[in-house]
Amino acid sequence: MEKVQSDIESGKGPKSIPHWKLLTQQGIVTPEIVNWKYDGKGTEEDPYVVEWIEDDPRNPMRWPQVKKWASALMMAFATLVVSFCSSAFSGGMF
Repeated sequence: MEKVQSDIESGKGPKSIPHWKLLTQQGIVTPEIVNWKYDGKGTEEDPYVVEWIEDDPRNPMRWPQVKKWASALMMAFATLVVSFCSSAFSGGMF
């Protein structure tokens, strides 16, 4: 396991997480996530507000245009394939 050098007190740390690490390790917690001041107290009366932290590499609004289009096209293709596969059995019945 590699050791990441970061200065927690200055708020500076790793700004990006490698793509394959994001895919294989869904529970990555960076120093920025731990030290972020979330709105709310975490109680039932005042729950935490879910928001993207600054410079979060998982935020899809910060993805490059190519990655956004690739994701959209993959989802569209997956939807098309599912609809074709679900109707393939009915064509073979007659």
